[in-house]
Amino acid sequence: MHAASSRNKPSQVETGLARLKSDMLVIQTLAILDSRPILMDELERAVQGLSSLVRRCFGPCGEETLLFAPPDPPLVTADGHALLSAWRRGLKENRVGAAQQEPMQMYILHAVDGLFTQLGDGASQFVLLLYGAVKHATDAIHHDQSQQQLQCRQWSAGEWRQLAVAFGDLKRECRVLLGDFQSWQPNLQVVTPIEFVRSDKGLQTPSDEFRVAMANILRSGLFGALGEQVVTFLTRLVVEWIFVSPLVVDDRVDASILFHRVQQFVKAAPRAITFAVASSVYDSQILPLDEFILRKSILSAQSPSILGAHNGAATTSPPLRFLCVTCPLSLTFGSNHVTIRASDSYEAIIQAHDTMRAFMRKYVRDLRHKHDVSMLVSTDAIDDSVAEMCTQHGIACVQFAEHDEVMDLCTTVNTYPLASLFDAIKPTQHIGVCHGGVSRVRLQQSVYLRFHGLQRNEGLGQKGEEELARVAVPQLILNAPTKGVYKQYYKATTKALRILQSWCEPSSKSSQRSNQFELYSCRGGGATELALARQLQKRKPQDGVVHNTSSSVAQLARRIFADAIMEVVVILRGNMGAMASSDDSDDFNNQRRRNHTVLQDMTTLALHDDTQRHIGGNEPLQPLRGYVLNNDHWTDTVAGRISIPELVFADPKDYGLLHPWRRMQTIVIVVLEILEQLFRVDCIVRTSTRLRGDADAAEEFIDEIE
Repeated sequence: MHAASSRNKPSQVETGLARLKSDMLVIQTLAILDSRPILMDELERAVQGLSSLVRRCFGPCGEETLLFAPPDPPLVTADGHALLSAWRRGLKENRVGAAQQEPMQMYILHAVDGLFTQLGDGASQFVLLLYGAVKHATDAIHHDQSQQQLQCRQWSAGEWRQLAVAFGDLKRECRVLLGDFQSWQPNLQVVTPIEFVRSDKGLQTPSDEFRVAMANILRSGLFGALGEQVVTFLTRLVVEWIFVSPLVVDDRVDASILFHRVQQFVKAAPRAITFAVASSVYDSQILPLDEFILRKSILSAQSPSILGAHNGAATTSPPLRFLCVTCPLSLTFGSNHVTIRASDSYEAIIQAHDTMRAFMRKYVRDLRHKHDVSMLVSTDAIDDSVAEMCTQHGIACVQFAEHDEVMDLCTTVNTYPLASLFDAIKPTQHIGVCHGGVSRVRLQQSVYLRFHGLQRNEGLGQKGEEELARVAVPQLILNAPTKGVYKQYYKATTKALRILQSWCEPSSKSSQRSNQFELYSCRGGGATELALARQLQKRKPQDGVVHNTSSSVAQLARRIFADAIMEVVVILRGNMGAMASSDDSDDFNNQRRRNHTVLQDMTTLALHDDTQRHIGGNEPLQPLRGYVLNNDHWTDTVAGRISIPELVFADPKDYGLLHPWRRMQTIVIVVLEILEQLFRVDCIVRTSTRLRGDADAAEEFIDEIE
């Protein structure tokens, strides 16, 4: 009976964990590591491996790494998320069972992907901050345990649980602290008003000041991934791309309108961005709104001359009318499948097939002569007999077009595709008009169709949210000499879109109001991080936030996280100093000097909390300072004038080094969330190992954690 209870012991522990946490990845991690007595050592090893991948590429002077991930082309990148994504693919594909052998890394990489989806940036900082917190936590615990060994005692499960609760309390406190920053650092947040200029036609375009603000946000997130000139060009290209189509709104543009538009570009980016082989990226172009490249060509059985006068060569060519369908052009399968009941006689079967062919013949004839359609674009197959009918009537056919591309084409001309051959064709809703004709272009060693002079149909008359939902995303052609270089430009472009999306996302406070006409940023270069670390060191645990934890454990969690934040800033300064003229070479011997320098710089920050302001009166607020590169120094060489960057400790706002406020807020909260989860899991693992074979004690422990 006792053996049976012992065998049921792991399932009871896993049941208690399932009640405690709903995250399946944490549960899988516990199930795999249940036989290992110390989980934090496993976590430290896993995070250390990931941090070593991104440590040298963190910051605007990151080192590049050559990636080989067949069958993809080789990629030279300094983007942290690209490195971590390649490592994740290696765990899942190249090494058999590696994903099961490295559950901690897979869990953290899932969190990295979630952060990239939400923020577009901060993957390297997230991993480095998590590693710093884990390393300082394990060092502090090992030091405490070495002191307690003299008293013949180790950390109990209750103390591990208290540290997990302390990280949870600190997470809630940081959420309040970053939401109520006016009480301790009024100039922590940079506010940018949303400014648009209205034209005589009612169209609204961003003002020059707002364009500069957007460019600064994007440039700050892209520095280090590519060269400075390429980053400047791509940021200008992305801002121009988003607002090629002006906003048609009656009211003032707010954050929700901007967020919706950028969100549509993020969704359409994989289809809207096209690779073209060229020597320079600076020749990349944004297609006008009346042009569209369909990544398909006409049927091979049809001659290119079927386009005839619609190929765009003649200036007096008649407009081309096209119809998009999302169903097969056949009555024998798909949504148009028709079942005809007939006798078993051969004549009846032949008559039934003749009836279906007669229907398709009449349908094609009506398309050509009644609706003047010259092109059919289908997302499904086109029957050979139907293709022959279309060729006889001079209708060009495109089959197996991507559904999303067909929807984008319809959005460009403001129409809808036909879902069934039995639906009534309404010219104002289903037929698009192309005044410039269709030409055949060769991109990526394939022949595509390029529509010229597309006419936007105004017959649907959408208003309000329906109009905003159909944002016409113009296509972007990115030039690059190779596919590998193109992937870098594509990665940088999509990253810029996600950064802009996180910046424009309305805050939780604004959701209670009707509109939000301001966007919020924070200073880069470690300025915001240093201010937060200084505040955590100055403040004591709040009585209204701390639950069931001793003051010493709560203070230990604050010290661990503050030290981790400082270490991330030290890494940033070290990487920047390696390229600056005012710093020594980056080696291990300079680590202590850099730590001391960052500590001194942090102590110079003047945080104006409520107590200091009441005592000192209306003191002027000192600007927050961080580490930035000053490129104002030039020198003459044989090759010409070159810029010599200088590492300075100044206000990053003066240099345009700003990040979305949500970036810092999300990274801090997610790191503390993971620390809370994993320390709680470590507590359960240690207790389950200690109580293995004692069913009654395990049940009491499960009831306790519930």
